[in-house]
Parts: sequence; structure tokens; C-alpha cells
Amino acid sequence: MSATISHAYGIGVMAIIIGSSIGVVYYTSFYLPESLAKPQVDEHVLHPVKIYSH
Repeated sequence: MSATISHAYGIGVMAIIIGSSIGVVYYTSFYLPESLAKPQVDEHVLHPVKIYSH
């Protein structure tokens, strides 16, 4: 009986380790670069030219 429990425990621990590893890889590869990325904005939007009309 104890052999069955230890196998189930080992499988559960491995599933948690693999799941955590996948989460860390996703976070560092996809989520983090997206959240730190600066948006691409055209120069005329950042520094508009004032037009004076009389």
C-alpha cells in the first residue's frame, strides 16, 4: 500500500514542478516583455507642430 501512495505522491510532485516551470517560462517569455514594451507612437503624435492661423 505504501508503494502506491509514494508513487502517487511522486507523480503529484512532478506535476506541480512541471506546471510551475511552464508558468515561469510563459511569464518570462511572453507576459513580461509585453508588459514592459513601450508603445510605438508616430513622431508627429509625440511632438506636434503648432499651426498658427490669423
